[in-house]
Formats: sequence, C-alpha cells, structure tokens
Amino acid sequence: MQRSLSWVALAVLSLVLFGCGEGSSGGDGSQPAVVITGRGGSYVLQATNLKNVGAMDITIGYNNSTLANPVVTQEGLLSGAIMVTNITVQGIVRVGIINATGISGSGALLSINLDLVGDKPGQLTSLSVAAYDINRNTIALRTAILE
Repeated sequence: MQRSLSWVALAVLSLVLFGCGEGSSGGDGSQPAVVITGRGGSYVLQATNLKNVGAMDITIGYNNSTLANPVVTQEGLLSGAIMVTNITVQGIVRVGIINATGISGSGALLSINLDLVGDKPGQLTSLSVAAYDINRNTIALRTAILE
C-alpha cells in the first residue's frame, strides 16, 4: 500500500510541476511550483524553478480537530531570507518571507510539524502562495497538497 501511494504522489507531483500536455501553461517544466508533502503531522513545503523571488505570502490550512500546535522551521532554500510566522488562528499557518537578493532554485522552503489530536489522521485543508519577484511583480505559481 505504501509503495502505491508513493507512485500516486510522484505522478501528481509530475503533473503539477511539468503540466498535463498540450495547451497547459508551463508544460516545459519552467513554471515555478510550490507543493507541500507529508502526513501524520510532519510536512515539508518544497519549491521548484523559483527565480528572483523577493517575497512570498503563504497560507496553509489544517483541520484543527485533528492537528494542533504548529511549529514552522525555515529550510535550506530560504537561507538568508527573513521569515515571519503567524499561528495565532487555529487551523491556519501564515508565513511571510522576504529576501532582497531573490530566492532562486529548487528545494525545501520550510517544514511544519503539528501535534496529532485524537486517533484520526491529521489533514491539511488548503495551500495558498502569493509570490513576487525582487521588482515587486507577481509571479504565477502552481500549488498542490500531496499527502
């Protein structure tokens, strides 16, 4: 079962990152993407093909009846960036990121660890990412939750 879930996640990630064929924007794999992967309260927000990203506004929703107490940690791709988190509203994690020289490349942006509540598996409910380049222009991103 675990192996089949891994293949499904890989297939979905490929569609998100590389498009669905003719007519899809960014089908050459160059469009930036941000995906969140994980389960059981441990998640990683990963990015691909970022270029000169100066700021990001990230909102992650979670089911607060099954997950609680989020802890957000800055990861490698955000080296040198300023990150501010807001976890005051139950069920929502907000993260603001600023980098004056621009974030470029692919890799882990941040990790989120939450406590499981009760005996049900935790669940993320939404992912929203607004990104801007170092000149304050909006960057179109693909996003997905892969649990």
